[in-house]
Amino acid sequence: MTRYFVETNVLAGLTYSHDRWHRDVKPLYQNNTLYTSEFVVYEYCNQRRRDPSIVSDPSQLSTDVDAEDGKYQHIAKILEDRVPFFDKQIRQLQREGMTVEKVVDAFIDHFEIRKQAEPQIRSYFQDYFSTRELTDRNARRAVQDLRDLILWAAERNKDILMENVKIRESAYHEMDEEREVIEAEIGLGEWGMSREDLQWVLDAIYTMQRGVLDRFVTGDKNDVAQFKHTLTKEFDIAVLYATEEFYSDDLVERPEEESIKTVDEAKSETLDD
Repeated sequence: MTRYFVETNVLAGLTYSHDRWHRDVKPLYQNNTLYTSEFVVYEYCNQRRRDPSIVSDPSQLSTDVDAEDGKYQHIAKILEDRVPFFDKQIRQLQREGMTVEKVVDAFIDHFEIRKQAEPQIRSYFQDYFSTRELTDRNARRAVQDLRDLILWAAERNKDILMENVKIRESAYHEMDEEREVIEAEIGLGEWGMSREDLQWVLDAIYTMQRGVLDRFVTGDKNDVAQFKHTLTKEFDIAVLYATEEFYSDDLVERPEEESIKTVDEAKSETLDD
């Protein structure tokens, strides 16, 4: 079966069904074996607001898979904080003449939903109002229900990912030679790879050098994916952007309870319950 190393953006995309990468990376999890490192787990669900983004000694990393901080908490907080302020958008729509399409567009704009995630958001609202009258009260309820569905599915998806993604020990602090190559061929900082990303990239290279895998996936186009050709040339590791099609030589047969949920699937499951 094909093995991929994944970083924080990919884990977030697999977790949140309104994330820009969710539809693109879901087949990656469903059909392959995924690996990550302790540093990625730190970024994903352990790093608090004042915690450092560069940790020179991996033994100092917090890597509790049950933690709910890091990017996981950051995305949830944005969603929760913006819901109360959507009332202003609804009042504006009432004055203009409310339609389902206008509610959807206002939601996408207010919550800054990326284009890649728009189809599932539109599908949710269209389905919601197919059996309900379009009123200001129902519009508010639709947004609140969508928030609850996304957060419910995210909590479930995170638990499944942390149980099934294989977490390797971080060793970026031991990769002096590889670090020097990246600094010489790509550069570090403002005009090269960020020092934060360097940590997990070195972890991916370390995992590859141990014969575990030979490719990694990133949602970071500007800081990592743009250097894919150099990384492949220097380290013989394939770098894939999150929108690419993923090769699977032997599909993983995952039971239903290990499947991550989209908005529509979460809605169906909560209704069934």
